Amino acid sequence: MSATALPADPSSEMLVKFCREKQWQAVIDHIRAHPSDANTAVAGSGNLAPLHIACQGGAPIQVIKVLVAANPSALQTKSGFQDRLPLHFLLAAIPAPSDSVVITLVEAYPEACRVADKGGNLPLHIACQAAHLSDAIFTSILSVYPEGAYVRNFSGMYPLHLASSNKDLETKKLALAALDRGTLYASISKMTSIRLSKEHETQIKSMEERQANQLTKMEAHGKDERAKLKTQIESLMTQLKNEKEIISTLQEKLKATDMQHEETLALTVQKEQAKASSMEKKLRSELAEVQLKNMDFLDQIEAAQSDLGASNVKVEEQANDISELEQKMKDTIKILADTTDELVLTSKELEQTQEQLALTQRASADKSKYILHLEAALQDARTCVLAFVNEQERVKLAMTAQKEALTALLLVNDTAMNDTGALGNNMLELASKIEMKIGKNEDA
Repeated sequence: MSATALPADPSSEMLVKFCREKQWQAVIDHIRAHPSDANTAVAGSGNLAPLHIACQGGAPIQVIKVLVAANPSALQTKSGFQDRLPLHFLLAAIPAPSDSVVITLVEAYPEACRVADKGGNLPLHIACQAAHLSDAIFTSILSVYPEGAYVRNFSGMYPLHLASSNKDLETKKLALAALDRGTLYASISKMTSIRLSKEHETQIKSMEERQANQLTKMEAHGKDERAKLKTQIESLMTQLKNEKEIISTLQEKLKATDMQHEETLALTVQKEQAKASSMEKKLRSELAEVQLKNMDFLDQIEAAQSDLGASNVKVEEQANDISELEQKMKDTIKILADTTDELVLTSKELEQTQEQLALTQRASADKSKYILHLEAALQDARTCVLAFVNEQERVKLAMTAQKEALTALLLVNDTAMNDTGALGNNMLELASKIEMKIGKNEDA
């Protein structure tokens, strides 16, 4: 693990400053007030955590314990240009660290004795080069990793080589004696490892045999289970095949039923269309007859006007009244034509459904009744015109009876006007009813 430099925080910088200046009481007070600052490696300090700086400066055990408690992960963090742990920095510190501080770090993180720095130096290599170290320090390191006595650094140097070249004679003697014990510890450890390895191999073989027996039993059991499962799968496949056949039969029946329904629906639609077409033709024929009768009526009115044009002023006034009656009749015919167009459009829309067709049939029946009523009214109007013609003949035959004839003619004219007014009212009622029926059909 290596420390990661974070942006400088004023509080963290203050802690680093205390460590650099070896203000150990200030460091303790700061950590107690701001324990999280022990987790930060400040870029300005060479990416060293506060614990590394304290070990490098030979901090007392109280400071080391406080920093380790605040940030235990720093014990496993490599920092600096040589990628060293706090234990490396502590053993390389000047003056030499106390026994208690080194033993505290080793006990807190024993694996540090097995970790090499960038140059391949274990803590043992650094201790063999240091001065004024005690036998307890060498013993604590070698007791954790006695095999370290046989480890070369990247320069090819054993700890024995480094201890032999140490200029501090006292440390040199202690280091060489500790390395002798270390090699003995390593030999004993190696023999123990061989014995444990053999026992472990025996246990592994026993476990392999038990596992082989269990595997054989499991394979037999699995074979039975696979056979059962295969039988179940075959049964399910048979059921699935039968269900597919049933579904296929049902689909064919459903398809045939749909085709029958479609054919029945098509025949019904054709029949209804034929009925609607026949009804439309019938209505058009009736309307054509009504229009022909209206044209005959207009021709008769024109003939009456031609005959009455040579009469006196009163006859001319009567002719003017007849002309007004003609205009009203034209308006009535126009309304009837518009109503006819609306009925044609309505009949086309009613072709879609049988219910609308039934409504159209009822409307056509009502219309037929009104047309009969209209024909009766037109017949009355024709009678009035014939009366006018007869009156004109009587005027020609007897000028002396003109006044009486004109009086009778006026009476007949009044009757015609009343009949015409009734006809107009009936036509208006017919138009209103047709509009109401059309509105109801559109709402439906």
